[in-house]
Amino acid sequence: MGLKEKLEEMKAKRRKQEEMRKEKLIEEEIIEPIVAGETEEEKARKLVMAVKENPGLREDIVKKVDEADEISQGVIDRAAVTAANSETVPNEVTVEIGKKASDKTTVQVLQDESMPVSKRVELAGTINSEEQQIAASYINIKRLYNSLNGLVPQEELVGKIKTLLENSKKTDRELHQIYKVLAKNSAILYHERNGSLNMRSMEQVVPLNELIRAGMPKMIEEEYMCLLDEDEESKYNLEEVTNRFLKREAQRVVREAKNTGVSVGSIIEDMGNLSEEEVEYFLEVLAKNNENLTDLDLEIARHKLSENEQENYNVKDLISEVVEEGVPKEQGEKYVSIMNQLSEDELKALEDCINSGLIKNLSTKSEEERKGYLDAINSSIKKRELMEKAKTAKKLSREEMPKVNRAERKDGGIEIE
Repeated sequence: MGLKEKLEEMKAKRRKQEEMRKEKLIEEEIIEPIVAGETEEEKARKLVMAVKENPGLREDIVKKVDEADEISQGVIDRAAVTAANSETVPNEVTVEIGKKASDKTTVQVLQDESMPVSKRVELAGTINSEEQQIAASYINIKRLYNSLNGLVPQEELVGKIKTLLENSKKTDRELHQIYKVLAKNSAILYHERNGSLNMRSMEQVVPLNELIRAGMPKMIEEEYMCLLDEDEESKYNLEEVTNRFLKREAQRVVREAKNTGVSVGSIIEDMGNLSEEEVEYFLEVLAKNNENLTDLDLEIARHKLSENEQENYNVKDLISEVVEEGVPKEQGEKYVSIMNQLSEDELKALEDCINSGLIKNLSTKSEEERKGYLDAINSSIKKRELMEKAKTAKKLSREEMPKVNRAERKDGGIEIE
């Protein structure tokens, strides 16, 4: 054996001895005292202190505790909550213990407002349950909103939001909270910088048409009003801010139309219920930024914008036909919440059900009878799908499947400056 091999063997031996020494230390000085604790609360407190006082062994300690049969999951969960509620325990300790906590406890630990975004994301990444993942994501975004007590540089804020959204399910609830974060920071900027706004940074998180559809100018105003002192007069101009959003979106539409060679009407996205004045302003900006637009182009654009409004109006009509007047507020909010969860195809299917009289007929039945009718309908649909699949399979078994040439379409969109 050469000198190099002997040195490597000696290093390996020392590493093994160090590992054995470390395991013995953790077993005798940490695991055994924790096991000896009379109550779960005492055991949890000892675990927190051990992890806090041995920064170099944090991961090893928690791993050994998690593997120890004598220490229950309840002890780890209680320790994680204890660490999160303590002002003297570093976030690193909370996160390390929280990694081995149950999903439900991890979500509870994330209520700690002092935990930075990076640690929140690290801890939320250990959750297995999809339901708890969504709950954790929402809490993390809400904590970011609550932490905005002063102006945060927009690029820094965008970075934090993107980090939180990396593993997010992007549910409506989460996205609404993101809108609130953007609105609050924008309100602070508007208040402190004499009406300034940074829409470019907002667009890095959410497309501008979505912000308009969500009512971002109004959301900013609501956050702005909360910033005013008792005798301070509001300087917020809702119409002017709304026009800023509309102008920037109109400029984006014109830019994309010029670069892709398609009509502006085909690029315009849903911006919700725009007023007649807002529609006219949007069209005016389109015309100013593209001299080649014809009256027909503008009329198509106007129809597209009005179409969005009409579609939303129809949905309201459908709801009013189903929900009788005098419905309690809580029940009404429940209906609205259900409607918000439906996709566009599901809304269209609901509209067909209402127009056909199915909803009206079902509403006259008892809950048990309705369930029976719906089970029968679903069963019929499934049987029909199976029959169609059987027909298709039979046809393909007799004929050779044709070859299909596929071509990928390159996206012609451009990034907005």
